Amino acid sequence: MSQARAKHLWVSPGDLAEDVVVCGDPARAARIASFLAGSRLVQQNREYHSYDGTSEGRRISVVSHGIGGAGAAVCFNELIDIGAKRIIRVGTAGALKDELAIGDTVVATAAIRLDGTSQLMIPAEYPAVADIDLLQRLRERCRERLPRTHAGVVLTSALFYSSVLPDNLSLYAKAGALAVEMETATLYVVGALRNVATACVLTLDGNPLRWQEGLYGPGREEVTKAIDASIQAALAALAGN
Repeated sequence: MSQARAKHLWVSPGDLAEDVVVCGDPARAARIASFLAGSRLVQQNREYHSYDGTSEGRRISVVSHGIGGAGAAVCFNELIDIGAKRIIRVGTAGALKDELAIGDTVVATAAIRLDGTSQLMIPAEYPAVADIDLLQRLRERCRERLPRTHAGVVLTSALFYSSVLPDNLSLYAKAGALAVEMETATLYVVGALRNVATACVLTLDGNPLRWQEGLYGPGREEVTKAIDASIQAALAALAGN
């Protein structure tokens, strides 16, 4: 483990806990930190905002990683450099199944690696999978708080808006992917390569296959409530409760 200050997070070993909740949005990081006892802002640089506190007596930190695999990989690697041992991502995603509703929760067992970053780390045949023990605790804690919790494979894509080339959402939906987001595969590959336990819980805020029908609502009340419950589930999973 390097003893130098992380180049982008601007934190050093000991500044943050071994147990970390990560998310894309700095505002969500502040929201997650509000669930911690004695929470305090540790550092902020670019999209990386870091907080520290405790949950059920266990020290837990929160860090935002921004949008997309490349910047998120910087965050995950630097967290591990300074001592992170367990990382849970609390994020949002778009449903790829009609039976999944806005406000539902998906615990990602594995991720399809179209993140645009992990392919530069290890060949595509290498799987992006969660740590089984951390995943099981997270799924149990989610099911206690969120009745519409699903578990399965998600698609991690570097592309949010399609352009000249056709997107591949329908293909992976037919293959069984439950949802699409932008960072989970990166997290799982970094975690596996560096022997750190990782897991991810996602709140569904729309369906990109049906955006033209208005199925996109990140600000809806059911999304906000589900995110808060998933935050509590992630903290409980890390705290061992």
